[in-house]
Amino acid sequence: MALPSQGTILKMGKAVAGDALTTVAVEEGYPTVFTKAAHGLTAGRKVTCSAFSNAKLDGLSAVVQFVTDDTFALALDTTGETIGTGTVTPETYWTIGEVTDCDRAAGDRTEIDTTHLTSTSKEYLMGLRDGGTFTFSVNFLFDDDGQAAVREAEASDDSFHWLVEYPSGNTCSFDGFVKSFSGPSADVDGKLSGSVNVKVTGDVVFA
Repeated sequence: MALPSQGTILKMGKAVAGDALTTVAVEEGYPTVFTKAAHGLTAGRKVTCSAFSNAKLDGLSAVVQFVTDDTFALALDTTGETIGTGTVTPETYWTIGEVTDCDRAAGDRTEIDTTHLTSTSKEYLMGLRDGGTFTFSVNFLFDDDGQAAVREAEASDDSFHWLVEYPSGNTCSFDGFVKSFSGPSADVDGKLSGSVNVKVTGDVVFA
């Protein structure tokens, strides 16, 4: 059955002062499971680890998955380690106002030609995955905090964390650079509109 898209929410996040979760316990393995009563995190949100008894996790960031009221998982491998307790800090997100459409276009993987003089047919290896691009359009708003944050991101060389929340409860998240924020465009008997192009860097996580 097809899933509805109406109600999809787009957010952009950055590691700024967020509400840190302290004394978070760890169940080692893969993925690593974290326990904190009523943590309030949601799937797809990016967090950073710090101040753990074992410094293996310190400074590592990952996307929250497999959420319950008191636990969540990160795709970090702590098999055979003793991690102890520590702090998990979620990124702060801006909700981008009045998005009218969005689309993720997957990038192509490079074909590495390994054909040699004794090959009987062309031979290849597959190169690294390319996360592709993410584009979206908006009703251009001058006073929307989310759109203002995107305009500021366009002027920087930093990557930001992007979180798409679907009405089904599923999410798509990734890191990406704002390559362009075009607009406002104006039409006769129309509205102000804009369009954004984001280059994905690293993995795309579905949860």
